[in-house]
Amino acid sequence: MSMTGKVVFTSNLSRCSAVDAIQQALAIASYPEVRSYSRYPPGGELGSPDAFPDLSELGEKTFSLWDAPAEDVLRHIQKNGADCLLMLWLGKNALADSIADAFEERFSTELRGDFVPFDMYVISGRHRHVEHITGLDLGRSLFSIEFFGYGWPTEWDLLREEFMKDKFFQRKREEISEWLGDAAMCIYWS
Repeated sequence: MSMTGKVVFTSNLSRCSAVDAIQQALAIASYPEVRSYSRYPPGGELGSPDAFPDLSELGEKTFSLWDAPAEDVLRHIQKNGADCLLMLWLGKNALADSIADAFEERFSTELRGDFVPFDMYVISGRHRHVEHITGLDLGRSLFSIEFFGYGWPTEWDLLREEFMKDKFFQRKREEISEWLGDAAMCIYWS
């Protein structure tokens, strides 16, 4: 089994619309292409548009697009709305690289093991972040910027604690909060 982890900045969109948030996330990533863009029904497998599904409960995609220019993806979202769950994989980009570099600089391999977040995802729509191994439910969200990576930390709880206190990641959360509204941050593995 391959262990994966995520560094997540999440919000309930108090300052902007979902479309504006996606547009801003694409802009700060400085990446002209979206590796994949998928639409899922609201509520995922749970079937209720009011549900906040765990990201493993998304159900069948209703639309997918691969390796598309960011402006084409934005046009599609603007035309078809953002009243469902949208997932955009941006892969490696300037923002993802800065997160990975900061993570490697700040946390020793003795603490983080081989885990380094390196790929960026943007998720819009009702969802939850759940650490399946421990059962930790990190809460509901309407919008998330995630940095995904493979690996298993040596000291889960200590790494989570140090991450939450780290000044670089706190500044990133504050920067994102400026346009997204009260952003929270978390780190977890599954």
